[in-house]
Amino acid sequence: MKQPLILSLVITLLSGIYGYHLNAQESINPLVLCAETVTLKASPTRDLRSGSTSPKEIEGAEFSFSSEEQTHPIYALAVDLSVTFTSKEGYFSILFEDQAGKQYLVYRDIAIFNQLNKPISLSNKAFETALFAFGVHPKKLMLRTSGCVVNLDKVHTATSHNNNTSKIYQLRRFYTLKQDAIQSQIDRINAYNKEHNILWVAKQTSLSLRSYAENRQNLSFLNEVDAYGLEHYGGGIYTPMATPFDEMEFLDTTTYPYVDYFDWSDRHGINWNTSCRRQQGTESCWAQAAASAMESYIKRYYGENVDRQVSVLQIIACSGALEEGCTDPTELQKRKDKCGPIWSTAMPLVAEYLKQPIVTEDEFPFDKKYQPCENKSENPDVTYQVEDVLQLARFDAKEVMHTLINQGPLIASIPGHEMLLSGYGVIKPGLLLNYWPTDTDPIPADHPLCGKVYWSFKNSFGDNFGNGGYSYFVRVKHRNASDPRICVPSINDLYYLSGKLTESHRPGHIYKHSMIEAYDEDGDGYYRWGLVGRPFYDIFIPKEQDGNDSNPLLGPMNEYGFCETLRMTDLYIRDVKQDKGVEPYFIDAPQWESPDIWVRQNNDKVEEHQNPNFSEGNRCYVYLRIHNKGVQPSISRAMVRLYWSYSSPTQWWDSFHGKEKTTISNGKKVVSGGKVGSVAIPSIPAGGSTIIEIPWTLPAELILDQTSKEMHACLLAEITEIQDPYYLVDHRDFRKYVQANNNVAQKNVHIINVSDNGLGGIDLNDIIVINHGDKIKDINLHINYDDGIQKYQTIKDQLELSYRYDQSYRTKKGLPSLPTEFIRVDSVAHIDGIRLAPKEQLNLQLKANFLVQKQTDQKEFTVRVQALDAKTGDCIGGNTYILRKDIRPMFSAEATIVDGDSKLIAHDIGEPAKYIWSTSDGKEIATGKELELSSRSSLKDITLSVEATKDGFLDRKIVSLPQKTTIEASPMKLYPNPTDGILSIELTDARQDGVIKITSAESGKTYYTISTQGEKILTADLTGLPSGEYLLHYYDGTALIATQKIHRL
Repeated sequence: MKQPLILSLVITLLSGIYGYHLNAQESINPLVLCAETVTLKASPTRDLRSGSTSPKEIEGAEFSFSSEEQTHPIYALAVDLSVTFTSKEGYFSILFEDQAGKQYLVYRDIAIFNQLNKPISLSNKAFETALFAFGVHPKKLMLRTSGCVVNLDKVHTATSHNNNTSKIYQLRRFYTLKQDAIQSQIDRINAYNKEHNILWVAKQTSLSLRSYAENRQNLSFLNEVDAYGLEHYGGGIYTPMATPFDEMEFLDTTTYPYVDYFDWSDRHGINWNTSCRRQQGTESCWAQAAASAMESYIKRYYGENVDRQVSVLQIIACSGALEEGCTDPTELQKRKDKCGPIWSTAMPLVAEYLKQPIVTEDEFPFDKKYQPCENKSENPDVTYQVEDVLQLARFDAKEVMHTLINQGPLIASIPGHEMLLSGYGVIKPGLLLNYWPTDTDPIPADHPLCGKVYWSFKNSFGDNFGNGGYSYFVRVKHRNASDPRICVPSINDLYYLSGKLTESHRPGHIYKHSMIEAYDEDGDGYYRWGLVGRPFYDIFIPKEQDGNDSNPLLGPMNEYGFCETLRMTDLYIRDVKQDKGVEPYFIDAPQWESPDIWVRQNNDKVEEHQNPNFSEGNRCYVYLRIHNKGVQPSISRAMVRLYWSYSSPTQWWDSFHGKEKTTISNGKKVVSGGKVGSVAIPSIPAGGSTIIEIPWTLPAELILDQTSKEMHACLLAEITEIQDPYYLVDHRDFRKYVQANNNVAQKNVHIINVSDNGLGGIDLNDIIVINHGDKIKDINLHINYDDGIQKYQTIKDQLELSYRYDQSYRTKKGLPSLPTEFIRVDSVAHIDGIRLAPKEQLNLQLKANFLVQKQTDQKEFTVRVQALDAKTGDCIGGNTYILRKDIRPMFSAEATIVDGDSKLIAHDIGEPAKYIWSTSDGKEIATGKELELSSRSSLKDITLSVEATKDGFLDRKIVSLPQKTTIEASPMKLYPNPTDGILSIELTDARQDGVIKITSAESGKTYYTISTQGEKILTADLTGLPSGEYLLHYYDGTALIATQKIHRL
């Protein structure tokens, strides 16, 4: 049986192209039963020659088929040729073009795989022309040469076809053989690159099996010599194979002052770009790069590792960058799908269009077919819109690095191709990338590329091209001044996205709302978040963002991309439960409630805070929990020192170290604090913690209450370790000192068990306010119910706070004396304007009462007193009180008017209590169960407050007093009364500062205010008032003299 010549030609030619020489008979044996499909015919010798000994010049020659030959289809084409390479950058290609204008690669080669100046004869060479299963009509052959001389000796064509063999079978076989030939070429490239220390590898990629014409279109940014083999690029640092390193001039040799590696495909251990899509044989790289930039921005804006793909087709069809008619199916057919952008204006138009709402890829998908913009949904489920798109004026390496680090990836153009510039790096000795073949030798330190800068691009050829879709280039050009060709062209058209991202949804579209989140994946205490900003609802997240959330030894990052290096061993005590040992830890939360410091009255090691109690023969125990946030065990030479001080919201370092005195509630002036003790810290494993116990005794003369021996004290713990220095050593701003240093913590919490208090109101002890400075200082106190967990309104409904100054402060300042009663915080939310001279002290008493009628089953309440610098508004410090109560029996404040409306008697609640009578504005007028009303005739109502002695629970009732329509021996006469509008008022006791007010008897609304100015007869025009009952009040200044009822007809 005759051998099927076309298939023999296919394998022989495909193998022979790349030096993959097999015996044709052996290779074709599996197909010996196939019928002959074509007859191979040798054409006469054609005199087709092209040659140029200079690699700078491209010579060309063409051979057109005769008119007769063009009328008959051919099914294969091969050539015989001879070539002599005269330059190490020599290259030639032979292309075949059919009458439809489609081009096919017949054969090509490059000098680096051959000897120079030595003729080479090649026979029956073909690649893409080895099989035309359906036949094509020939038009011409084109020969292009550089640095070589080529003689095309013969052209072989197959002009007949036998239908006994399935064309599908032929195509499948051709595809398999082409893959084998491509793999031979890949092996050839890898062997050459390894031998010459070229740092990229070849593999079968998404471009490998595409046509030569398509690849030249996609890789047109490089000439054919520099781009040789690039369609098989499988990763590594791409440099042209034909140019030796010693002839390259590297354009980027340092990243200084920026970090030597930064890539958004590997930030925080996350790829912030979306997966690489394929432009599918279209000239849409410009739209793919723009879509990639938008997708990356969405991902980085929310800080979520979630891909949201936007419509590439919308950018193509609606931006105005595409050539006219490209979305019209008829016009597109005429162009044979050869449609692309208007390159001179494409990117400015695309950049501007990105500021429009962009739909998702699902709603307007791109499946290799262009569509008109009108096909886009007018009512999409979701759109994304960026506020601004900015451009860099030119490629300046340092400016590009700065933008990448601080703004994000850039849309970047190299002539004829757009990509997303994702990052950069410095080439270093060792294994280059983790996908490098295992048998590849590490890069030596003296390699020409070591220390050079490469640029990382996200391409649009799919994930199978390069390293997961990414390409890495160094910018180089020839050193030879007479040959200034840039091997990797300049990068321009640089755009980046900026500003607010608007996500819009169709009404009725159900979607999951994207919360603003922060993440600490590496557990170093620093968080990362999106461009939208730090979550506003979590005050415990440090204000400085993590520079690398995949490495616990790297903290915040500066504008140059350098991350703060954290310590291998780092001991810390928490300020709050959420504290992870970050330095500094400046948060808008109390730093005086460390959960890692607690007191026990016995050494029972229970992890619950108690008040210090120094009863006779007793002492307290302080427990400290110390953590190691490092990655190595700590050394057991660290020490922790513990200090105490009398509680004060204005404490500072000297208070704890016994360097000043204070006046306590019993009037004694004593030392303000002192040392409790110091203990060596044992070795703590990485990420672990330990608990340390320190006994605490206190001299009897320093104890405030000799009855209970309990005191409200504050504790300060300081860790010292030579390899763990303080972040801030200046302790004059004490709050900042505690928050800045993770090895310093404070506890200023006092617990009050309400049922055991027995004080007639919960006395929160004296609040000692001191000016520790050497200048006059104004201090404000804020009393806060809310700790971020409790609901403020709920607590406010159940608990009432009140305060009073010590009278000596008011007297010293020459201020009016205040009443002895407490002032409710309800009416005065802040206690402001406390002005203290240097070293001056003020004692303030604060009282809490639970409202018995409002009680719930909530058993614990937190109240804070914060001291603020009145000038700056900064918090200085604070006291925290934890109030604990049980449900108690109800009682009510009730009173009865007796003795002819002359006396009020409060109802006894059945237990010891204090009965307080006050005006509606809270001014106390009497105490006790009975209140005489004879001197209270001017009052409309009186408030009765009943406060249980046992626990301070409180109830109030407003008692309305009977009002008389006339007053005996009234100092005024009203006539006519009732009146139809004009009322005369005659005053028997005219006052110079007298004031008359006419109010509604029902609502109390004031309608008229008249100043008497000593006049005895006055007139009031009431014609504008509706009919009804009114009251006329006569005042001397603010003192009520008389009230009389008026009836308006």
